[in-house]
Amino acid sequence: MKIDERLSFNPAHKKTIGLTISLIPVVIYFLLLLRYSYNFPFYDDYIAVLEAISRWQHASSFNEKLSLLVEQHNEHRIVYIRFVSLVDYFLRGSVHFTDLIWCGNISLLLVIFLLYKSAKPFSELSVWWLLPVVLLIFQFQSWDNTYWGMASLANFGIHGWVISALYLASRREPWAWLGAIIASLLALGTIGSGLFLVPVVLAVWGVQKRYRELVLGTVVLGVAVLLYFKGYQQPEGYPSITQTLKHADWGQLLLFWGAFLGSNAYHPTVAFVAPLLGWCGIGWFLVLTFRLYFQKNPVLYGILGFLVLTALAVALNRYGPGIRGAYPSRYRMNSSLFLAVSYLTMVDFVAPARKKRLIGAAVAATFALYLLSVAAYLPRIKNNLEFRMADNWLHQHELPIAGSYRLKDTNEMLKKFVKEGLFVPPLLPKDLFEHSVERKQLNVGLPVAADTSAKNSEAEYDIDWIKIVDNQVVIRGWVRFKKTGLFLKEAYIFVNNEKGYPTLFQKRYDLFDKYHDVRYQDTGFLGVIPLSEWPRSTNKWHLLAEAYKGQRIWLSPK
Repeated sequence: MKIDERLSFNPAHKKTIGLTISLIPVVIYFLLLLRYSYNFPFYDDYIAVLEAISRWQHASSFNEKLSLLVEQHNEHRIVYIRFVSLVDYFLRGSVHFTDLIWCGNISLLLVIFLLYKSAKPFSELSVWWLLPVVLLIFQFQSWDNTYWGMASLANFGIHGWVISALYLASRREPWAWLGAIIASLLALGTIGSGLFLVPVVLAVWGVQKRYRELVLGTVVLGVAVLLYFKGYQQPEGYPSITQTLKHADWGQLLLFWGAFLGSNAYHPTVAFVAPLLGWCGIGWFLVLTFRLYFQKNPVLYGILGFLVLTALAVALNRYGPGIRGAYPSRYRMNSSLFLAVSYLTMVDFVAPARKKRLIGAAVAATFALYLLSVAAYLPRIKNNLEFRMADNWLHQHELPIAGSYRLKDTNEMLKKFVKEGLFVPPLLPKDLFEHSVERKQLNVGLPVAADTSAKNSEAEYDIDWIKIVDNQVVIRGWVRFKKTGLFLKEAYIFVNNEKGYPTLFQKRYDLFDKYHDVRYQDTGFLGVIPLSEWPRSTNKWHLLAEAYKGQRIWLSPK
């Protein structure tokens, strides 16, 4: 029996199918971005975006406006972030933080496209060669950047400009060198780590013996770096590199350096894995250097060089408070990209007989990491949406918002920006707090007398305040499970022991500052109950706290 050749796949079709399947995580990523992004400012958005635009509006001269655009923010010059925010304001009439979020996240598409272009010959090895790169970059460990306007522009945008600059610098087409210089200048104007791109780009031209580009680049980028440091002030609370080197704890500094690059593998139960993985990556980079890999693929090598320098700079600047400073979500994209590019260089480097096995192992490992990131961080993404919506509700009812606790006078700032028309808070769903559940639906028994002290045997908790606003009872508080591994998923406010009202998540930076324990940070809730439903007796309402693993406990009112 002869099989029709038309039913078989030719290699080109297999590659197309493999590439299409490999891009499914990208589609999932942007669908979740569409679902969970929210138009409300958070933390640095107030200063870096809204206040900057407000001052721009009141600036009377071109020089004053230009000074505002390049003004230092912490240790950075955030020209790109301010420029995008201004463009959004002038196009839309007010700042839409979802626009900034999308603009920042689109940088990841540029990253994956240029990595594909830089390693395209690998497509002959396996149809799945790109999948580990996609799974690393579009996992959810960087969720904090993903849903935060300023952070996505800064921490994703920088990688888009870095890879663009290196890709263009390595090309010999006419005017590609000019594109590399422009991309390098944009990186300088995004965040401080753009400084480390300059020597890497110049090194690419030096290795390729392109002396005209090297001289022009040195002049233009050298002037840009000098202007970057003109009037530069060392931010308060950040030691200078000179001070750090003078009083360095080299063991902790080196541990931080590796942990920053290996942070994708961090888990508190196996805390040694992240720094070990990071240092394995640094070791691999040294092997590539010794083998002159920068001559073969300057783009991939240059990306690794940039990330190693960035990690060292962060270690010098921030290792003091401890190694946990290497693990915030906003830093994780550095680790994701470092691991992705290290994988690509390994595929290029190992013997032909081992390439397919390496790709298969990488697919299995990164797919497992991807699934773990979904399980661990999707709940935080959902909480992040509730957090922003809760702050919006509090603002619209003239109550203190929680999203920028560490900024002074945030409520007054937000009122001012709204009055000036710089920001228009989105309308809230009318049924935001109207849904309720019956006790029987949750399959829990009646509450019993419980210890009402903050040192409850199963959880500690408190009610910050109870207020009546617009015929509604508003309750703000927090609950922390004491058992290791249990985290608050939902807090219900039950009235008359039968009807429960779900609450919105609240980030509690104030508790973190008070107890210096990160476990207190994700414990807050905001509940709103119709005044007509509120019991007259204080012992007729209870809290039902639910953990992510399904455990539930009743907590008596305070």
